[in-house]
Amino acid sequence: MKRICFWINVIITITFAPLSFAFNLSFLNNSPIAYFTQEDFRIMETSALKTLNSGKDNQKITWKNPKTKSWGYAIASNTTIQDGRTCRNLTIYNNANGITDKSDYNFCKFGKDWRVVINQR
Repeated sequence: MKRICFWINVIITITFAPLSFAFNLSFLNNSPIAYFTQEDFRIMETSALKTLNSGKDNQKITWKNPKTKSWGYAIASNTTIQDGRTCRNLTIYNNANGITDKSDYNFCKFGKDWRVVINQR
């Protein structure tokens, strides 16, 4: 459940950080993550972390859950060093229930953890 909350928080934070939360977020009901199971989130997270930790720039790392038929991939790019930390762009594509979505994030590594950063580049 913590991983699901992590990814939902990432998506909401990146999308709405500069905006007020005074409006309806029901559009998320029509996104792939609305149909994800906990296993889908776990597989996607494993793929995203593998991409950040060991994927080469512009290398596609795919994931698929044969039980739910959900799938996706992640592509890291633009690896740089910012303030002594490794930073990478991460593009995540997800598909569930016939709905496909793409999200772009900027991550930097703080110790052993990757964290989403805003306006780092």
